[in-house]
Amino acid sequence: MDRRPNGFLLPVRALSKIIRAKFLEALENAFRESRLRGKIPCLQDPVQFQRFIRKLRRKKWVVYAKGAFGGSPKAYQYLSRYTHRVAIANHRLVNLAGGKVSFRARDNSRPGHLRVVTITAPEFIRRFLWHVLPPRFVKIRHFGLMAPCNAKTKLEKTRALLILQKPPHHKEPEDQKLDTPSETKTWQEMLQALTGRDLTTCPQLR
Repeated sequence: MDRRPNGFLLPVRALSKIIRAKFLEALENAFRESRLRGKIPCLQDPVQFQRFIRKLRRKKWVVYAKGAFGGSPKAYQYLSRYTHRVAIANHRLVNLAGGKVSFRARDNSRPGHLRVVTITAPEFIRRFLWHVLPPRFVKIRHFGLMAPCNAKTKLEKTRALLILQKPPHHKEPEDQKLDTPSETKTWQEMLQALTGRDLTTCPQLR
């Protein structure tokens, strides 16, 4: 959270709508698969259930969000552990014997100290899998134009498209910068210069 009122990392109102939609979608799937049990009338009749869902969609949901303790640096430090690291580093693993895994963890009762935790191998695997990203989710370093697979293809093409083009007959003085505020083009103007398509004019009126 920044210093502005309600300046959260994610828009709280938009987040409320997304969570409402995801929850109701899961609720509808559960009803469709007969996983909802109860004597409530809306669970017995699909028509009443859809009427109940429509009422829920009209309600405004509230997402409880507040600033992180320690400010934004602490929040970024916490999130970075999940974007650039694995679930547990090798140096934290202590022992594997008798079907049990021992590893070092923070000791919450003694800040700054470590303790050795021993759990069964299946439980260790279960906790490890909590940190495996769901399908279609990727880590930041592997996403978008900055991904290694796009570094020499899409990224280079994007950079070429973003270069400001000047008319051939126009010459700029050598000591004048091209990207001054008065000369910076909008993305619509850049697209028209590169492709000839004018997005400010309706195609039906051309």
